[in-house]
Amino acid sequence: MGSTTALLADQPSKTGWLVAVGAFLLACLALPNLSTSVWPPKAAVLLIMGAAGVPLLIARAAGRGRSDRGATETWAARAAIAFIAAATVSTVGATRPVLATVGLYDQGTGLIFIVALAGCWAIGTGLRYLDRELLISALVGGAVLNAAVAILQQTIGLSRIGLFGYQGLPSGLQGNPVFMGELLAASLALLGERFIKDVRRSWVPTLVISLGIGVGSERLPAIFAVLIVLAELLLVARRRWLSRSGRVDTALPGGATGAAGGFAGLVLGGILSGSTLSRLLNGVGVVTHAATSTTAETFGQRLSAWSAALHAIAHKPLFGYGPGQFREATSSFFTMASEKNLVGTFTDAHNFIVEYATTTGLIGVALLIAWIVLAVYGRRGRLLWFSGIILVSTFAEPLNVATTPLAFLALGAAAYESFKLHPIADGKKRWTVALSDRIWAKFGTTKESEQKEPAPHASTLLRTAIFLMAVLAVFPAATLLVGDAALGRAYSEYQVAQNSAAIESATTANELLSPWPNAPLQFAQIYNYQALGGVRDAGVKEIHWNEVAVSRDPTDFATLTSLATSEYQNGRNAQAIADAKRALKYAPWYTPAMNILGYVYITTGQSSKGRMWLERSLKIQPGQRAIELELRGKCLPPRSSTGVRRVAKPALPCF
Repeated sequence: MGSTTALLADQPSKTGWLVAVGAFLLACLALPNLSTSVWPPKAAVLLIMGAAGVPLLIARAAGRGRSDRGATETWAARAAIAFIAAATVSTVGATRPVLATVGLYDQGTGLIFIVALAGCWAIGTGLRYLDRELLISALVGGAVLNAAVAILQQTIGLSRIGLFGYQGLPSGLQGNPVFMGELLAASLALLGERFIKDVRRSWVPTLVISLGIGVGSERLPAIFAVLIVLAELLLVARRRWLSRSGRVDTALPGGATGAAGGFAGLVLGGILSGSTLSRLLNGVGVVTHAATSTTAETFGQRLSAWSAALHAIAHKPLFGYGPGQFREATSSFFTMASEKNLVGTFTDAHNFIVEYATTTGLIGVALLIAWIVLAVYGRRGRLLWFSGIILVSTFAEPLNVATTPLAFLALGAAAYESFKLHPIADGKKRWTVALSDRIWAKFGTTKESEQKEPAPHASTLLRTAIFLMAVLAVFPAATLLVGDAALGRAYSEYQVAQNSAAIESATTANELLSPWPNAPLQFAQIYNYQALGGVRDAGVKEIHWNEVAVSRDPTDFATLTSLATSEYQNGRNAQAIADAKRALKYAPWYTPAMNILGYVYITTGQSSKGRMWLERSLKIQPGQRAIELELRGKCLPPRSSTGVRRVAKPALPCF
């Protein structure tokens, strides 16, 4: 962790370099055409970083380390461990503890994610001034690269190398413009101080990041950018006033006011230019998105999810449903009316307090809040800005395996100091002045005293434990990457009807990704295709793999409906009815399950029941052409009541 004898480090420590590399990889690592999404490589990096931080977290909780860190850091570490303990209790009580441990696939916010957040925070507490400066450079560099990729996605397109963006919107290397926007806005906060000190080295990254926010179309990052600009202008004005009044003796750099104005103009101009460029290229752009969207559109879906969460919390208030299990907790509490406001399924609360109140209970969320409050106390500087912007974003956006850990890493790394007030003219320290100084200290600039911090101390035993934990985490990280690559190959091979190769790849994926239902669902798709071609026993295999998928995620209404569909297609009508009703137990508004019930009842001669379910489905989701035709009697059921699969297509596409 560094030398214990050096009182003034003249270069970043080895730990600082490793942490900076890890942060840059979290921000930028993607394996297009080799992984199913950007999630697996980032999750793999997080596994290693989080594991490495666990021994340091334990040491912090035991009170090991420098005395000037303050008791709050020790208690913050203890609160983090208590939160992990509460989340563990929640995991044990979950419907599927294994799934609560790892989280849903392509989301990964289970118990391991919580431990990794605490580990990243603990790693941050071991950094000193030059390490922090290196971390800031890594975060800014990662943001610049993400912004550059987003600009290229909007201008020339990067689909040829597998960087498609998200639903037609540029997403950089984050896979989603929401997470890219969080990173860009937070990194912009890191650049303000550097810009004022050295415009020549900072204007290019500032412009690129601002353009990235403009083309990214997300409004919240643009709002944060405006607030950052205002904060920079106010900081410069206040420091100038304090310097003139004799309350501080640190002179502003020459031309600081002009530099602050230049920073403001470059940021705002870059955002407007990026938005205009996006519109000229038939994109959305942040200005157009802000002008065309409505409050109901923005918050209607979230309010429905939060309302459902309140019902779920009331049912399991203490320890919740298990980390990462928000979908299971809330899906049965969505009403049919609220379903009309939803786009897809909410697997995350889009509010981290609501998320953890639902999944780890009121005990868990109370410990989480205590941890964050204790961790923030005494912290100051730009890394605190970075952390705060991302954490505030998670009040309206999902948790993420890249940006959320970076926020906790930055929170731990933020400069620490006890508040020392400067004397005022009359020699008194009024409480209003004290409060003002405490608030402004949070936004202060680097002090000379911070550059003289001793290098971090760690015993040989602690350094060995950190190394061993990081090495051990390499194995599950590699397993995830290899398994995900096999899953991606299986999907690609299935798309071009290379069924034998797809089955071989899915077999590898199933072995390496055993906690998740994704590989079994891929098997089911392959065998469904074969059954349509008349391959013997393919239908039985399709049902088997759907059953395996359900066993791994027994409350997933979509997977249950897939099982019911395969059972219906192969004449197992009683089982199809039972499983479709199980799906509706977890999601009473889910129209595909209603459609299966309708078709099964019609096929088995119970037309009144069948029509009732189809009419209910059509009421929730109007415009289903096949259902309308079925209700008019103009469609033939696609399968016979005897269970013999029809190879020929029905006269009209009822199913």
